Amino acid sequence: MPIALLALLAGALVLVNTRHALVHPFVLLGSAQVMVGLVGLVYAVKEVSKREPSWLIAGIVLVIGMGAMVAFVRRQQASASPLIDFALFRNPRFTSGVIAALVASVALIGVELVFSQRLQLVLGLSQLEAGLMILRAMREFG
Repeated sequence: MPIALLALLAGALVLVNTRHALVHPFVLLGSAQVMVGLVGLVYAVKEVSKREPSWLIAGIVLVIGMGAMVAFVRRQQASASPLIDFALFRNPRFTSGVIAALVASVALIGVELVFSQRLQLVLGLSQLEAGLMILRAMREFG
């Protein structure tokens, strides 16, 4: 608690007041496009990973998701205040940093998946016990 109070006091003294800075407006259509796109892509992947997938449903939601993502990218590139500035990806340092973060995230998720499967299937722990073990490991090593 004292550290948080000290941080608040230091922030009030050091940080610049940005109330008068240019504020980008919230764009509902762009947010809806990216949401529909991401949900469609994830749903298609989850549908394909089922034991008996419905290829028709997977194909339909994949097309909807891809269409929404293409519409989102085109809208952002034409926007004066985009939600994502895709020009940043022209910088090789930025792009390599994003790729490195993506690879690290996928690796971490993969390790957690394999670890949770081992805890449940080999050691016989319940889902709750396995989750608590993973949380404990994340706290100690993260």
